[in-house]
Amino acid sequence: VSDTLQRTRQYAHNSYPVDLENLGLEASLSNLCASFEQQSGIKCRYEWKLPEAISFDKRQKLNIFRIVQEALHNVMKHSQAANVKVRGKLVADKNGECVIFSVVDDGIGISREQINNPGIGLNSMQYRANQIGASFVIKSNKPRGTCVQLSINNKFLGDKNEK
Repeated sequence: VSDTLQRTRQYAHNSYPVDLENLGLEASLSNLCASFEQQSGIKCRYEWKLPEAISFDKRQKLNIFRIVQEALHNVMKHSQAANVKVRGKLVADKNGECVIFSVVDDGIGISREQINNPGIGLNSMQYRANQIGASFVIKSNKPRGTCVQLSINNKFLGDKNEK
């Protein structure tokens, strides 16, 4: 009972990262990448290429953070990578502006079988993307590695006054 109570407390504590509320998404992702590199020994490069005017609501921040967190967990667990790059950037396409978050590693890649029969982690990332109106893609990266990409159309971005 004590063990179950401890795990339940830990789950509740981890359900919303304190850094996310206090520091914002950019700094929280930076801290996540630094922590990942320290724990895994995998070199993690982080780039935030989003203008100040771009903002996310609380739900978007949490889901973006958790998707990146799960992608990094998968890199550590499955990829055999030496390097990973986490990036947030703004791009323009035929539908207007779009924010893209990507996690790209140089590991062994992901098989078509794994993509077609996703486990809990990949399903969770897809679900979280759907919750914020984003598209989610995972694919093998050429010449090696895996690319996880989350795209949020400008019309789905949070309140412009909230950072």
